[in-house]
Amino acid sequence: MTLKALLQSPQRKLKESDLMGKVVVLEFWATWCTPCMANLPHLNKLNAEFAGKKVVFISITDEPEDKVNLFLHKRKMNGWIGIDSNFMTNKSYGIEGWPATIVIDANGMVEYAGEPTHLTEEVLSGILSGSYVPVKRKIKEEEVLLGGWSGGDDPVLTAHFKQKCLYQHTIRPSVMGTSKGYGYGQGKGKVGISLLGQSLPEIICFTEELASPKRVINLSNVPDSAKWDVIFSRSKGYDMPKALRELNSSLEETFAISVGDTVVTARAYIPVYKRSSKIVNEKSMNFDDPSSHTYHSIKEIFDRMEAKTEQIVDYPAGAANDFIDLFPVLKAFYNMSGEEIKSWLETEGVSFREEKSDIKMKALHNNVL
Repeated sequence: MTLKALLQSPQRKLKESDLMGKVVVLEFWATWCTPCMANLPHLNKLNAEFAGKKVVFISITDEPEDKVNLFLHKRKMNGWIGIDSNFMTNKSYGIEGWPATIVIDANGMVEYAGEPTHLTEEVLSGILSGSYVPVKRKIKEEEVLLGGWSGGDDPVLTAHFKQKCLYQHTIRPSVMGTSKGYGYGQGKGKVGISLLGQSLPEIICFTEELASPKRVINLSNVPDSAKWDVIFSRSKGYDMPKALRELNSSLEETFAISVGDTVVTARAYIPVYKRSSKIVNEKSMNFDDPSSHTYHSIKEIFDRMEAKTEQIVDYPAGAANDFIDLFPVLKAFYNMSGEEIKSWLETEGVSFREEKSDIKMKALHNNVL
């Protein structure tokens, strides 16, 4: 194991003698990685439970030491922190994505490799005592068919050929089975979008940048029950607005529909809040501080609340410029119901009233030949 430096440890350099006869838990992470932050309380708890036992926790990142120190000033991480600036330790263990957890037993054998969530007290106790037996689980059909993917990737292609398309524009009936998801990214003229297992209103919600599919009225012949995969990638000369315009045009042509504006009077939640220590304007944010990665615009939170409830959330335009820290609820947030999100926001100083409001929406119509 090659590390440039150790933080929060008795010494700056890692020596083999520090780990002899001990179980070593390696957590591969990054300050910008939201799932890593979500798992932080779980790993801190595990570390505390095994304090005083022959277990060493080392959280390994390839980020600069000064950036990691700034993060540690705001966020508590138990155990040692390893700086793997040349990525050698990541490569040694075949790490391709974060978070990832490796557990090495006292004899130097890898006993566990997987997600940090599945590393429980029971599993770690078994490794420590030498009685651990890996639990086998049945692989789902879609896991055999599909590979890992990010925005612009076709999971079928990545599964079978380990390749990415630099230029792709696909609209097809979904091959995702019961699974669904989406991913997107852009930078340096590149754009990648993958909308998988999505209904037409869900796709239009993305391409029109709406708060939720509730703002799409589908009057076309394409049923909401039909699921589609939309995959778009360009390697140069593109930005997201250009990509969305091209996607909207191809969707209208493929499904023989037109997408138009409409206004509907509907009952809505009207959020009311003031900026405070918990809700801050972007002008007050230091985005160079790595702990800021867990801050999300409150607009995103309202959008998710709307998507999870039966009611529109009619928030002010300025909500996109105000930020709230998700760190306290990060692990649970993406599984929260709309009412649970609403209740959490209320503890953070947001109140809601219910009233009728004029809501801008998109309407899908069949094209008339």
